[in-house]
Amino acid sequence: MVVLFITMDKDKIAEIQQYLADYDKRYQDWYTTYGQSPESSQATEQVSAIPSTDGIKKLFARFYESIENVLQQKICGDWCYCEKKSEFQQNREQIIAAIADVLSVILPMPVNSLTTAVILHEERLLDKLCACPKETEEVANNERESEQTDPR
Repeated sequence: MVVLFITMDKDKIAEIQQYLADYDKRYQDWYTTYGQSPESSQATEQVSAIPSTDGIKKLFARFYESIENVLQQKICGDWCYCEKKSEFQQNREQIIAAIADVLSVILPMPVNSLTTAVILHEERLLDKLCACPKETEEVANNERESEQTDPR
């Protein structure tokens, strides 16, 4: 087994922890960058309210469906997500940072890779897509129970 070490600066750790702690913010920040090029995001003024978190989740679900095949091939297959996740069982920030790095390379459209990684990890979408063994899911459930971030 190859062990992967990732070094992260304190700002990135803090940003990940902020998204882990704030369920609505992770979706809102994902929404504000979804589909925007760097040029258009700089020139765009906010002219309307951000939809509800439930509305953004529906949009994310459609986005997820559009990238599911790429995720299956690149994250599950080439990158061996389930193995990587088991290596980082005790450090959610590191696996999320690693997922974000991979997403920044493989996604075909502008999107906030960090918020996307947090959502994919915390909603266990990659665990399901990659068919990770149950013990990987149980660790995630234990983490989630100890840090309940979504009151719904």
